[in-house]
Amino acid sequence: MQMLADETATIGLEIAVSDDFGVPSQAKEAVAFALLAYQTWRRQPSNIPSATGAKRPAILGKISYA
Repeated sequence: MQMLADETATIGLEIAVSDDFGVPSQAKEAVAFALLAYQTWRRQPSNIPSATGAKRPAILGKISYA
């Protein structure tokens, strides 16, 4: 983290951690899955094609009613 902070400080960026925003770092995986579930429930794509190489945005996951 310190190395990133040092490198990005030269261009005016500041590194922050989730704890700074009230989300414990131990909960980051749970928060990520909750975000994916929220997007799926709302039928919104969760991927970023320019970052993942996907051909198009996609809804990730599936809601089953059984």
